[in-house]
Amino acid sequence: MKNMLLPPLIVIVGPTGSGKSDLAVKLARQFNGELVSADSRQVYIGMDIATNKLAPPRGVKQWLTDVTAPNRRYSLAQYQKAALKVIKAIHSRGKLPILVGGTGLYADAVAENWQIPRAGATRNIRRQLENDLTKNGLAALVRRLRHLDPQSAKVIDLKN
Repeated sequence: MKNMLLPPLIVIVGPTGSGKSDLAVKLARQFNGELVSADSRQVYIGMDIATNKLAPPRGVKQWLTDVTAPNRRYSLAQYQKAALKVIKAIHSRGKLPILVGGTGLYADAVAENWQIPRAGATRNIRRQLENDLTKNGLAALVRRLRHLDPQSAKVIDLKN
């Protein structure tokens, strides 16, 4: 196998209030970087206070905040596609992308380049799974996942 050098990407994740944003801004200033939000709520326009959305720091560009209206669906696949496009553009300008946020799912999808299936969730399937959860409990859904997709069951947090 050939040793491939991947373009640099700093990923900063952690719980709310842990100082992710301050660290990201400091690193962006020190290493000529731009921030890419990895927060599933900061993508929504107007959700500033509830998400502790960072005011645009002077001299540091940030991306993927205020992307869509709160009443619109915004999927993981949409986020990943937008983030990868932004990261590529940051690299093309000779800058360092810094992925920062508290949504581990978003950060992992980008950093690990997940192959997200094109088929979207439907309301009927979601409703059926929610009914199954209420009626039969989480253990029944976990058994179903293990049967349908054992590989995913090995890496998914089965308590969440």
